[in-house]
Amino acid sequence: RYPDPSAQKVADQIRKAWEVDDELAILLGNGSDELIQLIAMTFGSSDHPILAPAPSFVMYQMVADFCRMRYVPVELNEDFSLNLEAMLDAIATEQPSIVFLAYPNNPTGNRFDPADVRTIIDAAPGLVVVDEAYFPFANHSFLEEIKNHPRALLIRTVSKMGLAGLRCGIMVGHPQLVEQINKVR
Repeated sequence: RYPDPSAQKVADQIRKAWEVDDELAILLGNGSDELIQLIAMTFGSSDHPILAPAPSFVMYQMVADFCRMRYVPVELNEDFSLNLEAMLDAIATEQPSIVFLAYPNNPTGNRFDPADVRTIIDAAPGLVVVDEAYFPFANHSFLEEIKNHPRALLIRTVSKMGLAGLRCGIMVGHPQLVEQINKVR
């Protein structure tokens, strides 16, 4: 027998443990890497790039390359803080289909100003993915706010919680977005 592909019992337990709003959908994947790839395959475009701060999680560019999509890195400030002006300029110029924001950032380990993240979510014409893979090491999360942003998704992984071998990624977002990604899955 094949296991339940939606792992509904696990998703229900995550919803309860993380207090995920009932208005939001949860999708599980084989680690966050698979979710990043599914997001790119679902919402990426050959006409509009994937954009992310640089340096950031290497999988954003690797997935863009794999999917034959253009990747636009936006350099962080010298202190590794988010260069909001450069990000907004790149968003306006490039009109990205997807913006990835690792929060806290990987590999720099710093947490971007939450107000800057919200500004980027509001400015982006496409999807914004807040990647909270390292949320166990932060004292802030966008989980409660994601319901206020219909073009945003939040992803996490259990690997940074001491369960690296489990390969479980979790996506939270509006059902309309998650449903399209699940179709591609």
